[in-house]
Amino acid sequence: MSRTAELWRQGCVPAVSGHYRADGLAHVVDVDGAQLSYFRVRERFDVDALLAAHPENLAEIDETARLALPDGSGSLICGAGAHGSEGFFARVCGQEELVWVVFLLHGNPFERIGVSGSTATFSNNLDRSVDVDLRQPLFRTIGVTDGHPGQG
Repeated sequence: MSRTAELWRQGCVPAVSGHYRADGLAHVVDVDGAQLSYFRVRERFDVDALLAAHPENLAEIDETARLALPDGSGSLICGAGAHGSEGFFARVCGQEELVWVVFLLHGNPFERIGVSGSTATFSNNLDRSVDVDLRQPLFRTIGVTDGHPGQG
């Protein structure tokens, strides 16, 4: 199990704006703050190295909304971090195990989720949103068997 998946079970994520997969893959994410006029997934980084150098660099998260996926493959979740500027959105499989999570230091709390086809929309408390295509490799359930994300 990856460090990210372990942290998720404890109600935490790395306190760095990023996209984190249960298989350990992580990417830096850029946004322009709570306005969310752009959302860019950038270069990969090593979560284990980050947390080894800065073990205190964790954020507690609280779920504020959940939406079951129409195909029964799990749910989408969103919420807030411990500070007013922090927000997150995530996908879990049917067994409630993490598939991926996006944490934003300055995205504000996310409060609503919508799904249309393969597009998920996560809206923050300022009614700004991020759309993700659940078919894109970083956002789909690669390696999921029997409802559990693989280590792939």
